[in-house]
Amino acid sequence: MQHALTRSPPSGSMAARLAEPRVVLGILALWLLLHAVLRLLTGPTLGMDDAEQALSAQAWSWGYRTEQPPLFTWLLLLLEPVLGVGHVPITVLRYLFLGGCCLAYWQAARLWLGDDGRAAVAVLALPAMYTFGWYAQVDLTHSTVLATAVAVLLWLSARLARRQTYLDYFLLGVTLGLGVLGKWNFALAGLALVLTGLILPELRRVVLHPGTLLAAAVALVIVLPNAWWLLGHKSMGEAGTAVLVRGARSQLASLGDLLVAALAFAQPWLVLAGILFLPSLRRCRREQVARPAVRVLGTYVIIALLLHALLVVPFGGVNYSERWMIGPLLPLPILFAAFLAPQHLPIGRWLAVLAVLVVVTLGMRVAIPLAGGDACLGKCRILYPFDAIADGLRQAGFRDGTVVVGDLHLGGNLRVRMPQSRVVETSAPPGVFGPPTGNGQCLLAWISPEPGTPPPPELLEGARAKLGVDASLPARRGAVTAPLLGAVERRLSIGYLLFEQPNGECR
Repeated sequence: MQHALTRSPPSGSMAARLAEPRVVLGILALWLLLHAVLRLLTGPTLGMDDAEQALSAQAWSWGYRTEQPPLFTWLLLLLEPVLGVGHVPITVLRYLFLGGCCLAYWQAARLWLGDDGRAAVAVLALPAMYTFGWYAQVDLTHSTVLATAVAVLLWLSARLARRQTYLDYFLLGVTLGLGVLGKWNFALAGLALVLTGLILPELRRVVLHPGTLLAAAVALVIVLPNAWWLLGHKSMGEAGTAVLVRGARSQLASLGDLLVAALAFAQPWLVLAGILFLPSLRRCRREQVARPAVRVLGTYVIIALLLHALLVVPFGGVNYSERWMIGPLLPLPILFAAFLAPQHLPIGRWLAVLAVLVVVTLGMRVAIPLAGGDACLGKCRILYPFDAIADGLRQAGFRDGTVVVGDLHLGGNLRVRMPQSRVVETSAPPGVFGPPTGNGQCLLAWISPEPGTPPPPELLEGARAKLGVDASLPARRGAVTAPLLGAVERRLSIGYLLFEQPNGECR
């Protein structure tokens, strides 16, 4: 397949200098570095996804939760002996993935578009998209793996479209396997790419090449152990329902959610870029359009969206969200740049807009802790006083042993502050958090709307079913309460049930 040959901006022009690889990658590196430093300075309290990872990374297992695959957890287990338990290794891992995503996306854009100018426009769209500019910075883990895998998939597909080599097919198999182990719905991205290749004549030879069998075999070897583990705990239907369905939703309402998620994914970048690059869109002549990118990536986007929509057929109501759209819609900035006139790219003005957006997001990260818990309009998990909660539980008599929780966020944050104890979350399959390490105490902990609220029945049942806990044995009961950081009125209360002696496998 021949790629469109387009001229870059005139040598020495402002656009050409700003589109140089070292400049583009330097801008992206600075963006990610500023966010990473702010996260490290914010403190040890973990968000939801980070807490889930801290909780899971207590022992090696082929899987942890049937709702999420294990790759991020495995990598975290490798980093924790070096960087410790908590937000530091999670932050390092997050920004390694985001950095890899940007690098692979830059290379993919250069191959599909044929010039550095439009490739710079495409990759510099990422900080202006909510999913990458904010959401991935504060909470996402598995989705950062998904984004990196999709970016590498776009890069390898462009390489294979030019020349089919067995090395690239091997790398494709590795990407497919690790991508599925990072986020389940990456499988739909791989399927969409295969269907795109079968539909388009210029890519058909890529799919029908013997190297495709090599890629499939490599991917299967990588995924098979976790798939075997998953099927040992749930059927395919049950696992799919656990991943996709949240509450009662009709198929029509779910498709509406898909539409909203697809529209939200590209914002505010798409509106701002549409305004700023409108003159370049108008000046683009037909022969300057990067047609391979439009044909291949446009077909991929349509097929991937249709595959996501078809999930409602076996599962009914599906909980679509904008982070799910990374798989089908990550090529959008490259598609947008394919219609720009390469000699008329206001990259400097776009960087000014981008700088404003980045400053705003960085300012929000600083402002939330400074404003404090009383001023926070949302859940503001980053302000939860888990240091004070852990100290209160120790003052109540807990020294070490097993902590049983029914909440991922609570469990992950307690694990960070009680690294010598095992923390078990009751919805996970038995055994994934490792065996008990001694004959310590047994502590049940839960979020209590008011001090004195009894333990939730599902927590008691989970503790009994997974660890053999007998809740009727003598125990110390109470609650630990502390204000949210910087708050006067808003408080977090954690109820507890403390057994001084081992209780079943809770010890």
